[in-house]
Amino acid sequence: QMRAAVQEQMRQINILEMDAAEHRLVLEALDPLQGGRKCFRMVGTVIVERTVSDVKPALTANLEQMKAAVKKLTESCKKQQLEADAFA
Repeated sequence: QMRAAVQEQMRQINILEMDAAEHRLVLEALDPLQGGRKCFRMVGTVIVERTVSDVKPALTANLEQMKAAVKKLTESCKKQQLEADAFA
């Protein structure tokens, strides 16, 4: 059961890392564009028209939150892994 929890956390870490990689790619694509240029952002299941200058800060903030979550989950996963190893 402890190993299953560790595996689930590893899955969550992988999902967050993939999302973070997508955010980085989008930020790299938006970087050379002018701030007033139109772009489209998916919010939930709805596509919303925004400007590059509106979207970049939101993407950057989301990316930082994902990095923090990955760091926290990684630390928690290592701790649980050590506990599982000690238990076994």
